[in-house]
Amino acid sequence: MTTDSGVPTDGALQPGPFISYSRTDQELVRRLHDALRRRGRDTWVDWQGILPTEEWMAKIRVAIDAAQAFVFVISPASIASAVCGQEIDHAVAQNKRLIPVVALDIEAAGAPESLSRLNWIFIRPADEFEGKVDELVEAMDTDLDWVRAQSRLLVRAGEWERGQRDPSALLRGRELKVAEQWLLSCGQDPKRQATAQQIEYVVVSRQGENRRRTVLLGATAAALAVAIGLGILAWVQRNNAKFESAVALSRQLAAQSEMVRTQRADMLPLSLALAVESLVRSPIRPLEADQAVRHAWASMPRVVARLGHEGEVVGVAYSADGTRVATVTAQGAGRVWNAATGQAIGPGWKVADHGVAIAFLPGDANTVMTASAKTLERWNAATGQRSGQPLEAPPGLVTGFVISADGRHVASVGRASEVRVWDLVAGGDQPIAAIQMSGHPNEQIETSAAFSADGRYLAATRRGTLTVFEVGDWQRPLAEVVLPAAPILPVAFSPDNRFLAVRLGSAVQLRQVPDWRSVLASLDVPDRGWGGVWRVPLAVSASGRYVASATDEDVVTVWEVDAGKPVVTVRQEGKLTALRFSPQFDDVFATAGEDGTARTWMVGSNRELARMTHGDAVRAIAFSPTAALLGTGADAAAVIWESTARPDLAAVEDQDGVARAWISPRGRCLWKLSTLLSGPSGPHSGRKTGRAPPATAGSVGISCLPALATSTRGSILTRPNTGPPAD
Repeated sequence: MTTDSGVPTDGALQPGPFISYSRTDQELVRRLHDALRRRGRDTWVDWQGILPTEEWMAKIRVAIDAAQAFVFVISPASIASAVCGQEIDHAVAQNKRLIPVVALDIEAAGAPESLSRLNWIFIRPADEFEGKVDELVEAMDTDLDWVRAQSRLLVRAGEWERGQRDPSALLRGRELKVAEQWLLSCGQDPKRQATAQQIEYVVVSRQGENRRRTVLLGATAAALAVAIGLGILAWVQRNNAKFESAVALSRQLAAQSEMVRTQRADMLPLSLALAVESLVRSPIRPLEADQAVRHAWASMPRVVARLGHEGEVVGVAYSADGTRVATVTAQGAGRVWNAATGQAIGPGWKVADHGVAIAFLPGDANTVMTASAKTLERWNAATGQRSGQPLEAPPGLVTGFVISADGRHVASVGRASEVRVWDLVAGGDQPIAAIQMSGHPNEQIETSAAFSADGRYLAATRRGTLTVFEVGDWQRPLAEVVLPAAPILPVAFSPDNRFLAVRLGSAVQLRQVPDWRSVLASLDVPDRGWGGVWRVPLAVSASGRYVASATDEDVVTVWEVDAGKPVVTVRQEGKLTALRFSPQFDDVFATAGEDGTARTWMVGSNRELARMTHGDAVRAIAFSPTAALLGTGADAAAVIWESTARPDLAAVEDQDGVARAWISPRGRCLWKLSTLLSGPSGPHSGRKTGRAPPATAGSVGISCLPALATSTRGSILTRPNTGPPAD
């Protein structure tokens, strides 16, 4: 006899057997129940011995149908039980897997025929209990997928029968196909047979499915007739609909281009491709698409030259005539390059320690000064040989140096309590001045310094102190000013020597020259803490009209000096590492950061003029003297870029130096590369405005997009080996 066990179902247990037994064998059944649960099997067992009413027997039959197997505990009492006999009869009728378990020996002739032909598992008191339980589990798991499918179908068929054969309980779709496949799998194996109820249930389900399909087909036909009528109406209006759809898609592509451009600095080629496609898709030239192309184009300056380096490039500098570029790595490797071709000049050199800074001597394109952790050194670009002896910096760590405008004096800065000054014209490796900086005695506090544009003054700062000397008179300072105790106090003179800018913790002070104690203006800076961002130096524009400084780890604010108010704030999207104003244009400045980009900006607008993308953090930037080019330094790479978008013919290149498209003079034509679907077929002819460069056989096709308004479809791909197209 069986009933619900009353034990809450454990979600980790697998469905298990229905156990039929006599109450005289309850002790063994409890052991068997517990052993099966330890093995992850749930059971259905009667512990109460409720009288077998008709309602109760209906529940018994449902439980037998749902069980994975029918376990009958054989003993003289269970063989004699009428209720146990009813349970066996129902299990046999439903083709359930029968597993006899012998608790006590009986006469073999007394066992029901349905059990006598099966293999019995003996779990008598003298038998090894755990091993026999494992044998029982193995028997239950044999052909388990088929058994589970049989149980599911048996339960569904029973629910359908008990529900007065409600059509909503029939199988549909995938469930019906699975059930039909299960019936086919029964085959000739006598152990894998379906019941008459299961077969009827599947057949009736298929009939119902066919009827639904017939109704659906009729409904589809009616809908098709309506659709044909609507199609005729849509055909009349299709031109307007296609026009509006194309314009909407064009605007969507333009919006996606802008989103990629502003949020993913490493995916600018995709931004341009989306912008061009927005023009392809539109029958007109919408403002959004036009702006998307121009913004994406402006953000992708042309690569002029790539300077190969091993190690992290931490310093980049242009010669005064703009013909050469010097670089130095953190590992101490230095080299000079041709700024136009990117070819190395001379063999290069290696400093004794980590490289930290580099600069050409003013007016001398062949002599470079570098700073390493302990020394300053001069190098001959052509020979790679050091000029003179190393200049020994004060105890501490050198972080850089400043050179006077006439190239005569150089001063070291770094984590030290002393600023040393050397006379490069007089020669010698001994400093002409060793300025002891007051303030905090900790040698880890950094010093900063700047020469005035006319070379007359040297200003130096250290935490809490500004000291100013007149160059040539190093005996006593012109002024010593107490400042707020900020960790790093970068300083910069205006080009017209009107003021000295000092970066404090909560402001940028503009101190009047030569009255150093008078504050010309105080430019408020949000107090955001003392992060490493404060290493970014101050920058003053070419005319002294603007001052720029970092106001957060990835934010730069530019102030107009006379108004004393910020005019633009821009975000780098990564921790700032460098900040420079253009030497030629008062309203153009550049930033670099750990986001792997350098960017040029225009005062008065927070829009980028151009974005130069590296794979790693950009540590150094430098404008050429004409501001047309910008040098950048990152891990294992230094690159010379066009600093702003050019109106004449230029190539769109990615960070691998591969051209993706060309724009013609006057912006009349955008040339784009697109994949050829089959073998070599030659280039497409340019329309209206000229010819395209020949394509590499079998690799790419080239299309001209007149007036940036139409194009062929296709991804932007690699450049052929020939030059850019003619306009």
